[in-house]
Amino acid sequence: MNKELHPLSQYSEIEKASYLSVVAAMMAADGEVCGEELSNLITLCKEVNVTEKTLGKVITIAEKSSPESLIDFLKFLSTSDLRFTLITDIIFMAYADNKITSQERLEVNRIAEYLNVNNTELSSIWDYIEAVINADMEGKSKDKIKFIGKNIATELVAAAIAVSLGLSSIFAVKLIYSKID
Repeated sequence: MNKELHPLSQYSEIEKASYLSVVAAMMAADGEVCGEELSNLITLCKEVNVTEKTLGKVITIAEKSSPESLIDFLKFLSTSDLRFTLITDIIFMAYADNKITSQERLEVNRIAEYLNVNNTELSSIWDYIEAVINADMEGKSKDKIKFIGKNIATELVAAAIAVSLGLSSIFAVKLIYSKID
């Protein structure tokens, strides 16, 4: 079976650690980290093949972080090719508990600002994510959700948002279907 890898898997351990630390801290933006969110984080860590040491640090950040602790990680990632993928992943992670709080939205906006993702780009990413999640809620098949995700990812590319079709849409579809399978 040809497994599509998350784009992060191709980067250095320090980039993986920075990226995953932002994802972990975002999970706690609503004041709690549910079991589903933590499980999704661990799945992502394993999928991108981080060391046990990095995994431990990322889990600690998820459990004990504050938004201020993200600044160094965000500065490091602000020029990375991963910035759009990161925004996409943190929004999908925020949806892991089936809701987005106003605090989580504010945190996404703050992170996007640090990553130099403008409002138009961020709005396009939100549209993409909401379309995939709505397709899931409407009971669309796994293939239909993948099709919708790929079509919207193509639109993001056309809008000059640097994504690959393998982007987080693959991870997102895995998250959605891990709840069903």
